[in-house]
Amino acid sequence: MENTNFKEGHGKVFMTHPTKAVYRFLMQDFVRMSTIGTDSELFNEEQMIASYDSINAIDYHQEISLGSLRFTSYPAGHVLGAAMFLIEISGIRVLYTGDYSTEEDRHLIPARVPNWNEKPDVMICESTYGVQSLEPRFEKEERFTTLVQSILKRGGRVLMPVFALGRAQELLLILDEYWANHPELNQIPIYYISNLAAKCMKVYQTFIHGMNDQIKHKFNQGINPWTFYREGKGVFKKGYVTNLKAIDKFDDRGPCVVMASPGFMQSGSINAIDYHQEISLGSLRFTSYPAGHVLGAAMFLIEISGIRVLYTGDYSTEEDRHLIPARVPNWNEKPDVMICESTYGVQSLEPRFEKEERFTTLVQSILKRGGRVLMPVFALGRAQELLLILDEYWANHPELNQIPIYYISNLAAKCMKVYQTFIHGMNDQIKHKFNQGINPWTFYREGKGVFKKGYVTNLKAIDKFDDRGPCVVMASPGFMQSGVSRELLERWAPDRRNALLVTGYSIEGTMAREMLKEPNEIIGMKGNKIPRRLDVHYISFSAHVDYTQNAAFIDQIMPTHLVLVHGELNNMTRLKNALKDKYTLKKSDIQIHTPRNVETLRLTFQASRIARAIGSLAEETMPSAGSNLSGILVSKDAAYTLLSPADLREYTGLSTSTILQRQKLVINVGWETVRWHLNGMYGGIIEGLDAEGVLTFRVMETVDIKQLTVNQMSLEWVGSISNDMIADSVLALLLGIDQSPASIKLSAPHNHSHTHGSHSTDPEENKQDIKQVSPLQEGQENEAALSLLAKIDRLIGFLSVYFGDVKLLEADDDHPHPRAKVYLDEVSAEISLDDFMVESDSEGFKARVSSVVDMAIEIVAPLSEILSSATHHHQHHHPPS
Repeated sequence: MENTNFKEGHGKVFMTHPTKAVYRFLMQDFVRMSTIGTDSELFNEEQMIASYDSINAIDYHQEISLGSLRFTSYPAGHVLGAAMFLIEISGIRVLYTGDYSTEEDRHLIPARVPNWNEKPDVMICESTYGVQSLEPRFEKEERFTTLVQSILKRGGRVLMPVFALGRAQELLLILDEYWANHPELNQIPIYYISNLAAKCMKVYQTFIHGMNDQIKHKFNQGINPWTFYREGKGVFKKGYVTNLKAIDKFDDRGPCVVMASPGFMQSGSINAIDYHQEISLGSLRFTSYPAGHVLGAAMFLIEISGIRVLYTGDYSTEEDRHLIPARVPNWNEKPDVMICESTYGVQSLEPRFEKEERFTTLVQSILKRGGRVLMPVFALGRAQELLLILDEYWANHPELNQIPIYYISNLAAKCMKVYQTFIHGMNDQIKHKFNQGINPWTFYREGKGVFKKGYVTNLKAIDKFDDRGPCVVMASPGFMQSGVSRELLERWAPDRRNALLVTGYSIEGTMAREMLKEPNEIIGMKGNKIPRRLDVHYISFSAHVDYTQNAAFIDQIMPTHLVLVHGELNNMTRLKNALKDKYTLKKSDIQIHTPRNVETLRLTFQASRIARAIGSLAEETMPSAGSNLSGILVSKDAAYTLLSPADLREYTGLSTSTILQRQKLVINVGWETVRWHLNGMYGGIIEGLDAEGVLTFRVMETVDIKQLTVNQMSLEWVGSISNDMIADSVLALLLGIDQSPASIKLSAPHNHSHTHGSHSTDPEENKQDIKQVSPLQEGQENEAALSLLAKIDRLIGFLSVYFGDVKLLEADDDHPHPRAKVYLDEVSAEISLDDFMVESDSEGFKARVSSVVDMAIEIVAPLSEILSSATHHHQHHHPPS
């Protein structure tokens, strides 16, 4: 209040009791976080503690009168203690909702329209979700708990980033109740990891009267829901929710639910790396390179699944006084994607030497006329660069030695200690000075055998700052929205001797951007109008690439996809159009993308995938092109490994299981009829006895059909995709045998004999005649030969339909097997009747005949022969590319 001069620091502040209780914790956290931000601190912890005594705590529905002003607070339903305010002054009624919610939840009193005699004249309310309608609370609670449970069931861990006050408490209530109703989850812990949340929980345990009836009812029964203790037999025992103060000894090997506040997550595991250091995380690899933006800024080359992405972030290729500029790394392969900034669009800036000279000349001219120079800067980056320039200029111009250079920023002072330490991350010019025993960032000058105070001084505050004479002041924040830079601007603006020197990029809507328009007057932080008479100058020392540098860098990279980010829409669009025109002239097919914030960009790549053979599979003879290689393909972290099933456990820790499937069925035909149908469909049926002496047919070396009784059979097979398909077809065949006309004919009484043997289906009668033999043994050779001649005869008939006359060629010295020759106009082709290989001088005709032969094989051969012959035929006629 003092910093904003609110009622000269004596204004009254009103808060609800719960809000006042959490105020100290929240403000302490705010002060802590502001010390690592880029803006100057609005207040320090000492000022915050002093303000606590001036806060007046009030209740909901309590009316407060302050002279002619009256106001009443009502529940807002946002967080514990949040309030809407109805303010009345001079007969005008204003309702200010703040953040509010009318939804019933598990602990808050929702916002409701108060009972008032007169409606407000003005309502000031939030518009967070715009026209978006959210799902009802019960639906989202169910979806939330179902999702959490599904993740835990698969052995996963659930991380929920939450703020310390509000939703964290609501979600813990939901999970605590769900755990109580689902005993299978009772051994899975729920953690919240936040010191601030733990402090806020004590406030929740205290201010029950500010919550809804559901919470009050539990409390009246002797249960405080915010302790998360469960009622046992006459005692309370530890519940499912636990607060963890740190994760140093946190055992997260099993399933768990963790809520963590953003502050906690930011202070988690941060790993420091060096430039050019390659890091591997599973299948992801990345390497950092100097970006030339600020000390420590890095570009990252990321590689995952064979795709290479260069993310520049903010970068600069310009040589300056302390940074290593961005350079194209030495790599074997260029990136597929480049994501780069577009801050300056198509604007080209002047060279560094020219702008340094213009900068120092301008500063000197302002000081000579008795003026003061204000440079709004951010704490890290350009502030240090400008101080180096001025320090060197002062050393070379003795007439300026008595004019002080100040930088006023607590954060900049902290950053300066980092600069004094990490010399190895800077350019050769800085390293050379350091090796001579001079640390440039102390700003001490070498005297006669000693170091004396230099020209640059850090001011911690401006309370006692004597600015009556000429001086140069760098102050944060760079956009001058508030803080020291804004205060000095308002103080110095009326004096025409002074000057504002903007040295970096300013975004739309900020005071820095507004001042570049050179307005006649500015609006002060107190709302007062201040005449603007000081000069306004702009010299860009921004550590961002301009168009010339950006385009040159992109030319060296030449990615397949260029993604432009970090820029205003107009600048980004102009840059995209300029680059498109440029690459169109060069006939380059580079794709340029300009996605909006939170827009998903989907890119497609033709990535190569290589599988590494390991174990016994790799020890075998090197396979030739076109041959089959059988093994298990294992994918982990986008890397592929091929290995023998026997090596699976040794190399991956995985184990295999064999699923033997069995299906029983009853059919009303004999065993011989079953054999006839199986031979007709599949061919090559193996017949014999299993280990227990049961009569068995084996189909395609996959499915066993066993005769259990006269009419009962069972199918057995090892489960797999192909085996299941064969088993399904066998099952369909067997279930249709009863109605087959062929079955009726085979089983009808007759006087002549069949070659398929006895009609007896008693396995005991047949056992002595059945052995495990192949289909082409023990007298079956003649039948097979006749069958082969019939198939060849059908094949020739099939070819005749397509090509007319088919000439049969006998075997000779050059061709050990008979052939069939077909003609079409002036071209011909020969088909081997052994392996069905096609030969022709015309590749086109050869392909056509091969296609016809493939169809013929499928039509004239049993299924088992189709599969084996087609595979053999494919290998001959379709060599690998």
